[in-house]
Amino acid sequence: MATAKGHPLPAGGTVGVVARTPWQPDLRGKVLFFEEIGEQPWRMDALLTNLRQAGILDGVVAVVVGELVDCDWRDDRSDVPQTLSVEDVLERHIGALGVPAIYGLPLGHGKHLVTVPLGVEVEVDADARTLRIVEAALEPHPGSMRAGEHEGAGSGAG
Repeated sequence: MATAKGHPLPAGGTVGVVARTPWQPDLRGKVLFFEEIGEQPWRMDALLTNLRQAGILDGVVAVVVGELVDCDWRDDRSDVPQTLSVEDVLERHIGALGVPAIYGLPLGHGKHLVTVPLGVEVEVDADARTLRIVEAALEPHPGSMRAGEHEGAGSGAG
């Protein structure tokens, strides 16, 4: 299955935050989004192992992985020898779920700093590598102006 349509995107953030949330949402039937900054592969492996063993990934219908900034192993900051790459870690934990998954979308703490609305319906197409938001994240406030409108426009004041 390469597409998951009409499922909520209930939770997200860095994998470290998702793994430490005491009020962990039920992800069954939902899409999980995460991104990360500065975690080495061994640490990401431990965090994803924790999520998997706690049953938090059970029933997830798709996974979207944003940018993983500075998450590759580097000689200058490793207390641990290199064992796995970030890609190996993702394949081990996310690939094993057997659900549509997209890695490396330009979302999160990277160059683009794109905000991802949580709690809205999305469509994940792993073949096309797209995440489409199909539900409005915000509704206009009654009486609010639309873009391009100005107070007094059309009133004849001049």
